[in-house]
Amino acid sequence: MQDKNTANITQALKKINSRFELIAVAARRARQIQNYEAAVAKAESNYRNTSTLVLAQARVKNAKTGSKESKVEAQLRFLQRNPIQLFVDNTITKDKPTVVALREIQEGYVNRESLERQELLDQLQENKESYNEVDRLINSVSNDFDLEEFNNQKLDFKAFANEHASEEDDFDASDFFTIVPPEAEEAEDD
Repeated sequence: MQDKNTANITQALKKINSRFELIAVAARRARQIQNYEAAVAKAESNYRNTSTLVLAQARVKNAKTGSKESKVEAQLRFLQRNPIQLFVDNTITKDKPTVVALREIQEGYVNRESLERQELLDQLQENKESYNEVDRLINSVSNDFDLEEFNNQKLDFKAFANEHASEEDDFDASDFFTIVPPEAEEAEDD
């Protein structure tokens, strides 16, 4: 009789027919578990090794931007709020990620399709965060073009360029400020 806490390859092969696919799925799942455990350990270590004074200074600095915690605390809190889902109990045996992955496959919780689906969801979440960041940057940039300010800067640049240009240079500062309408740009591209 087999212990419930051990992984049985023959039982796992009943869930996934190909040995090669079993190895690939188990390795991918073990990597997910290991990466999460490493991230949690690093975040906890950073939190323990950061002095109270440094954390307080970071909180004060981040309070100006609306955050009430340091980056170290935010990272640890994120990992605690979004744990990786383990489908088998590993609190007693503390098995290695490969054994846990094989047990999950054996019990039918994990297969190739579920891992691919989870990876797609993770990628979408990462892309959504980067898209949100781009949107914030776009919204923070002013699109107002002040023609009067542009003309003043153009005159200042021309005066500076003419003062510092030697007689030997074939330099015309007005070439830098030729405004080309969008229609002309499209015609040049054709």
